[in-house]
Amino acid sequence: MEKLSIKEIFTVSLSVVLKHWKLLLLVFFVFIGLVILALLGIPMFFLNVAAILSVMLGENAKLAQSLIIVIGSMIGIFLGLIAFYALFGGIIKIALNIYETGNAKLRDIFSCPFGLAVRLLFASLLYKVLVFIGFAFLVIPGIFFMVIFSLFPYFIVDQGCGILDAFAKSSHLVKGNFFKILLIVIIGFFVPILFIPLILIESYLYLKLKNTDKKNLECEQCLP
Repeated sequence: MEKLSIKEIFTVSLSVVLKHWKLLLLVFFVFIGLVILALLGIPMFFLNVAAILSVMLGENAKLAQSLIIVIGSMIGIFLGLIAFYALFGGIIKIALNIYETGNAKLRDIFSCPFGLAVRLLFASLLYKVLVFIGFAFLVIPGIFFMVIFSLFPYFIVDQGCGILDAFAKSSHLVKGNFFKILLIVIIGFFVPILFIPLILIESYLYLKLKNTDKKNLECEQCLP
């Protein structure tokens, strides 16, 4: 696997940020606004609907009331998370388009289909579980899992890979660039507000390394 220099990674990414800063700033504010709406508004809507239905049942159906409220809340949270990962996938698509075509538009933030958003959600849950287990037993395995699987979203969004295939491809891609990607992960952990520039950095890494080893980094089964 080709090794990239830290200077190249940050120089190229910085030039992209400076060239497309207006679009990226607009994407940032749209994303924040829609995420707040998705993670708060959607769950609150379903919670209110559930509360209304529970009132209609009357006080004689307290168990049914509780179940409706719980189910309504769970549906709202699930749909809110789906919306979040759809937007996240859209930002990845914007970053990939900038590098591949030099042309990206704000509407691309809505380009991640429902199926890929669901896959991103469950892949992210698996990723967090693996990292948590790694940190729970020993710190080093947690850091290892955090880094080698960190690029799985790009395989899902770009190629439509299945979850396990995306994890395997991420692990293969990271070889030879572990500490560079570790640095990016650390920056993202401590300065999360820089998530859009970091997505641009990771997108550059993904595309650059994928093009040097297409045989091993193209998904065996691309799902729609």
